[in-house]
Amino acid sequence: MAPLSLANALHAVIVFSKKLKYRCSLGKGENLQRPTGIVFTRDRLYVVDTAGHRVVVYDNKGNYLFQFGQRGTGEGAFNFPTDIAASTGGRLYINDSLNFRIQVFTLKGKFLSIIGTLRKQNGLSGCGRFGL
Repeated sequence: MAPLSLANALHAVIVFSKKLKYRCSLGKGENLQRPTGIVFTRDRLYVVDTAGHRVVVYDNKGNYLFQFGQRGTGEGAFNFPTDIAASTGGRLYINDSLNFRIQVFTLKGKFLSIIGTLRKQNGLSGCGRFGL
């Protein structure tokens, strides 16, 4: 796939050719509210929609495939997610920023686990098992 740009004001992901000529935009049909983080895997593009509290998935030709997540605090729910990374082992790591954790999913959007929690200690908030 060609170079991309996250256009928050346009609520879209803009795709450019290798010579940086406009090719197309993704996300209009899916009503992206605030695309912030993207990651490519072998055959998919994952877009974090921060204000939509979800991840939207496209194939390598820009066709919408599916989405996962909703606003909340439970497993698989997000509270303003901001970024995403993919491992070579087929895992997605999503920064669930206002839930103060990283959530781990399969490439098909199935929830696997949570890294980190928010806890209070002596009246102060800390970063769960990291003891900060």
